[in-house]
Amino acid sequence: GLPAPLPDVLGLALRWEQETGPAELLLATTGHGLVGRHLLRPARKWSPGFYGSLLPYEANGRHVLLGALAREPALPADLELLARAVRRRPITLDLVVATETGPWERFGELVLTGPARSDGSEPIRFEPARHPIAELPPAGAFQRMREPVYAAVQSVGRRGGVEQ
Repeated sequence: GLPAPLPDVLGLALRWEQETGPAELLLATTGHGLVGRHLLRPARKWSPGFYGSLLPYEANGRHVLLGALAREPALPADLELLARAVRRRPITLDLVVATETGPWERFGELVLTGPARSDGSEPIRFEPARHPIAELPPAGAFQRMREPVYAAVQSVGRRGGVEQ
C-alpha cells in the first residue's frame, strides 16, 4: 500500500465454509453510485466507507454486485488501529446487493469480532475463482479472466518472488 497520509484502495477479504467447501469474497473500496460501483476508490479510513465487488455475479439469471457498508465512526486505515478497535468492540458492516444499475439493498450483516487470523506460518491467500460462492457464480468476461490471473499470482507468491 501507499504510505500514510496518502489514500489507498482498501480491501475486505471474507472466507467461510459452505456445504460445497470454502467460499471467498473479495471487496475493495469503491464508489456506490451507478458509475462509482465499477471503479476503485482510494480511501484514508476503514469506516465509514463502502466496499464493492467491482465484478458481477449471477443470481437468478441477473448480474448482481455485492458490497459491504462500514457504518462505524471514523476509523483510520491502519491495520494496528483496526485490530485494537476490533478488540475493544465488534465492528459491524451491512451486506448489500444490487443489479449493475439498480439500488443497493441490505441482505445481511457482517460482524468483525477479532483481528484477521493467519492460516499458519504461510501468509493468508485468497483464491475466489477456486472457492466460489455456492449458487452465485461469477459472471461476465472479466470474471472469467480472473481465475488464470489469480493462479499466476498465487504461483509467484508460493515461489517466494518473481523469477528474473
